[in-house]
Amino acid sequence: MEDNKDKILAVVNGEEIKQSEVDNFIQALGYRGAQFNNEEGRKRLTDELINRKLLFFDAKKSGLDKDEIYVKEVKKQSEELLKDFAMANIINSVRVSDEDLKEYYENHKDNFKVQPTFTASHILVESEDLANEIKEKIDNDGDFAQLAKEYSTCPSKEQGGDLGTFQQGQMVKEFENALIENEIGDIVGPVKTQFGYHIINIKDKTEGKVKSFEEAKNEVKQTLLQLRQQQAYIDATDKLQKEYKIEKFY
Repeated sequence: MEDNKDKILAVVNGEEIKQSEVDNFIQALGYRGAQFNNEEGRKRLTDELINRKLLFFDAKKSGLDKDEIYVKEVKKQSEELLKDFAMANIINSVRVSDEDLKEYYENHKDNFKVQPTFTASHILVESEDLANEIKEKIDNDGDFAQLAKEYSTCPSKEQGGDLGTFQQGQMVKEFENALIENEIGDIVGPVKTQFGYHIINIKDKTEGKVKSFEEAKNEVKQTLLQLRQQQAYIDATDKLQKEYKIEKFY
């Protein structure tokens, strides 16, 4: 059975246009290609590919490929393409083994830490006196979420003061210290920050940890591969600078 991508859609002057060329055309168009990803759209693109083939053959026939401007542009693009190919050849030659990954992981464990997280709600007000009044109401079985909606000046009031889950380092120091120093289920405050006075409901928190090798393996591979690719490029260009004459005027 014929592979769909190899299906011949047209033959122009003896040259085939296959389904794969239309697929590549759609992909090259990016988000605009979606409008052609249907039967009618593919027919239109096939017609366009036919037209481009015709232009190519006619340009060859008329000798346009010998035009000085064209020849210079081809040479320029060919040089750039070869540079990119040479660089890719260096980069793609780099390999890392599982042993390399394990060794790098063991020597750089601190790079693969998962930060502590906190889940909390808060009520933010401008005065300490009001914060103390609200805290007293909560201590006397007042509803935290309802009091947040009534008093808080933070936009989170619409969600009953809920701040969701966030990592250590995302909140101001005084707020974060209160989360670190107290336990899950505690309601603490007032805590003064540059924003005002907070009453904080600590709903959950997790300890920071270092990812296991298996958890971090893909990240380790990406990091080590990139480092070695960079070094391979530096080594190759350093060697070439000794082989070829270079004159600098800067």
